[in-house]
Amino acid sequence: MKLVKFIVPLIILGVMILGGAPVFAKHAKDVNHNSIPDTWETRYKLSIKKNLANRDQDRDGLTVRQEYILNLNPTRADSDGDKIKDGDEDADHDGLTNRQEFSAKQNPLKADTDNDGIKDADEDTDNDKLTNAQEFTLGDNPLRADSDKDGVIDGDEDDDGDHLTDAQEFKLKLNPKDDDSDNDGIKDGMEDEDHDGIHNQDDGQYDNQDDGQYEEESED
Repeated sequence: MKLVKFIVPLIILGVMILGGAPVFAKHAKDVNHNSIPDTWETRYKLSIKKNLANRDQDRDGLTVRQEYILNLNPTRADSDGDKIKDGDEDADHDGLTNRQEFSAKQNPLKADTDNDGIKDADEDTDNDKLTNAQEFTLGDNPLRADSDKDGVIDGDEDDDGDHLTDAQEFKLKLNPKDDDSDNDGIKDGMEDEDHDGIHNQDDGQYDNQDDGQYEEESED
C-alpha cells in the first residue's frame, strides 16, 4: 500500500520554529541549503539546485517553505481538494488563516502559540487594543501598533469617521469600516446601543475588563 503523499517525511524530527522550517535530521540531503530536504522537493518535482523556498509556486498565498512546514503540496493551490486555497485554510482552527498566522509570526499548527490560554486570533500581539483577527479585518499590521505611522495606535483610529474608535466599534459589534453599520441613516456614533439615552460617541461607559460588560467611568 502506497503511503499518502502528504505524510511528513521520516527525516523531519521537529515542528515549526517561528519564521523558519521544521528541524530535520542532519543526514538529510539539502543541495540548495534552503532547510528543506531534497527528498521532499523532488517529490513535488521542485528544483534541488535553485532555492525556491520563498516562492509561491501554486499561487495559494503560501511560500514553498511554508507549505513544507504545513506538509502541503507546493504545486497545488488546494492540497486537500476542499475548494479552499491552502493559504486560506485554518490548520489549527484558531480563527486565523494559515497565511495570516505566518504574517503575524504565529504557529499555524498550534491554536495558542504562546500557551497563555488565548487563541492566536484573540491575542493583541502589538498592544494596540485590537486582536490579531481584528487587525486583519481592517487591513492593519498585527505586529505594529501604529500601522500607518500617523501617531495614533490602530485601536484608537476612526477609519469610518463615525466618531467611534475602531476598538470601540468592535466591542459594540459594529462595523469599523462602515459609519452606519445597520444602514438606518444614523451614524454609529449617534446610535444608542445600550439604550441609556446617551449617544455612543458621548457615552461615559467603557469596558475596563475587556469582557463586553460596560461600567460607568469613574470621575476620580
